[in-house]
Amino acid sequence: MISSEETVKSVCGWDYLESSPGKPAVPAMIKADGTKKFAEDPFFPETEALEFLSSKFIDLSILIMPPCSIATINAIAEKALDLKDLFVVDSNAVRLDIWKSFSAEINPALKVHIVQLPPDPVAAESLIKKELRDCSVDLFLGQSSLYVPTRFRRLDPETASLITNSVLNVQKEVCSMAVHRTVISWKDSINELMNCRSNAEVWEAPSLVPENTDIVVTGAGPSLDENVKDLKKNSGKSLIIATDGSLQTLIDNNLIPDFVVSMEGRSASWRLMSNCLTALSSVPLVLPLSSNHVVPRHYPGKIIFAKKTGVHSRWQQELEAGLPEYAGGLCVGHLACHFAESLKPRRIILAGFDLAFTGGKYHSEKMQTKYFNDPVHRGVGIEVESCSGTLVASSDSLNFYRKYFEEWAPSCKAELINASGPHGARIHGVKNGILDSLLVENALLQKLSLCPNRAFSLKDRRALLAELEKGIAAIRKTLLEIKAAIPVISPDRIVNPLKELPLDSSAFSLLCSCSNNLLMNAFSAVLRTYKPEKFQKYIEYLSMLTDDFICGTDLLLSFFSISSGGRKFSDNALMLIPQDFSHEAVIPDSLKDAVSVSADSPLPEIWNAIDAHDISWLIAFNGEVIPDSWTVPEIRCMDIKTEFQPKQMEYSLWMPEYKIACCASDIYSKWKAFVSRDVDCRLLEDNFRLWWNQPQATS
Repeated sequence: MISSEETVKSVCGWDYLESSPGKPAVPAMIKADGTKKFAEDPFFPETEALEFLSSKFIDLSILIMPPCSIATINAIAEKALDLKDLFVVDSNAVRLDIWKSFSAEINPALKVHIVQLPPDPVAAESLIKKELRDCSVDLFLGQSSLYVPTRFRRLDPETASLITNSVLNVQKEVCSMAVHRTVISWKDSINELMNCRSNAEVWEAPSLVPENTDIVVTGAGPSLDENVKDLKKNSGKSLIIATDGSLQTLIDNNLIPDFVVSMEGRSASWRLMSNCLTALSSVPLVLPLSSNHVVPRHYPGKIIFAKKTGVHSRWQQELEAGLPEYAGGLCVGHLACHFAESLKPRRIILAGFDLAFTGGKYHSEKMQTKYFNDPVHRGVGIEVESCSGTLVASSDSLNFYRKYFEEWAPSCKAELINASGPHGARIHGVKNGILDSLLVENALLQKLSLCPNRAFSLKDRRALLAELEKGIAAIRKTLLEIKAAIPVISPDRIVNPLKELPLDSSAFSLLCSCSNNLLMNAFSAVLRTYKPEKFQKYIEYLSMLTDDFICGTDLLLSFFSISSGGRKFSDNALMLIPQDFSHEAVIPDSLKDAVSVSADSPLPEIWNAIDAHDISWLIAFNGEVIPDSWTVPEIRCMDIKTEFQPKQMEYSLWMPEYKIACCASDIYSKWKAFVSRDVDCRLLEDNFRLWWNQPQATS
């Protein structure tokens, strides 16, 4: 193998050469002594590529590769009939220019994209992401492939590594986002619908801060434990925008932020502030409309709902009218920084943004959620450069967050400074600073005032929600008709019965947000490239997608019914019985005749049972329940514990109106020591009737 140093010294140039007359032209390295090193097999260059890609030909639509022989490319195109885009990627400009002169011979059906990578890995990955942004569906459906010939890897290992790492990192990020859209999207939609139902007054964010104001955005990294000392020393000299994870550290140091920002759509966001609420009554909370609906319902201060920049479905565009728009980024820290930027400060200063496992820790000592304090769960797997120039352990997710800052920094309208300290990850392109030195000369600031958001009308929102419910009911009726007609579709009379749905309506866009995004795209891909040999796959995808849409209508219609309000408190209970669990011996006599369903029941089935039987208590056993089961209908949940076996995500259950009832004193002592201090944990036999008779808290 030729080393990188040897290559630089001995290479005279690159060319496309034939190994012998009649053989394909192949990229070749010309050494100073006149010898040639071919970047592919000089006699049969296509053989390796065809073997490598053979299993992907039926669905391959995107191919990424360095400059290769035209024979290789055309042979692949002949086998991969759905191949539409070819990305030829290289950091060597000479090699790319030579390849261009041969590119006219490529199959004209292929759209060719020529991409010259910069040598810097961060910039190279950013460029690859930009070039592939219109191909995200193909990437997460597995319809793309990267091919780098073995000989090319040997001749130019640095370029081969640059191409491979850049493309694989982008694929990983796209797939991560695709999983979110498929698995989490329904939850975001339920949150948005619940938040739109809220009767609470919504406030406008200020448009700017006084001239020369500095804003400190606090993240929850380990360095916050040190940063907070400088913040306390310079209290009042900057506007503090706190991410929800940093709240406990600030409040324990008698620092009340000017704003709190939350973004998490799941249960964790409540845990991050549940023990801080009494100190936050004067602090506005900024959060997207898709954030965890429990948080704004129980938050004591003013609420500023926002919408995140990006592509919004039609139903979201209508409901979010009148809200300010901020780029959400990939985490709450990004959203907090974009909110800070909207206020037009002089400087945005990052504190507690380690973006790495500083000192083996993931978060500051006081962060509420225990799970997030355990790096074992976060997958330490990579090392990155620290602000001091050493290497520090990190993870894929933290690295994604760091790269986002690097991409955003050049366009930030305020000066962006990282004052998190020397041991966290370096954010390239962002100046480092010391927090005390940055703030010490600043003057004291006045508090900002807010105005109600009159444009976010509750009356208009309620009318839109009513229209959405009506539209979903109509779609469900059509879907049942489509499902009945699928068996009569034949290969020679292919139809797409889903065209009968109101595809441009707000109701259908809402349904899509609660359905399987990957399945929708897979069906579209089969339909777009249909051939008779794909008939069985077409029917399979159509059936699965129709069933998935019907399940989505079940979820939404049960949601509209259960969340409509007006439920009166009663003694009626619904028990969620785990599989192979004998509950009769542990429940009080008053629950013997309670309605029950399986703990594995779909959420719509649980909601429908709550609605039908006027339920006010949900009875779970050993954590076999999800928070939406009781938080959406706004009832109580009693989790009867017969053992001490905390689940990995146990903390997600610690929501308002959740109570732990332990069957024995030894079990009680263990759970009481384990749970957060705000979680109501008691012995079942001593406190069941006391709980049962308590009035329900109102939000």
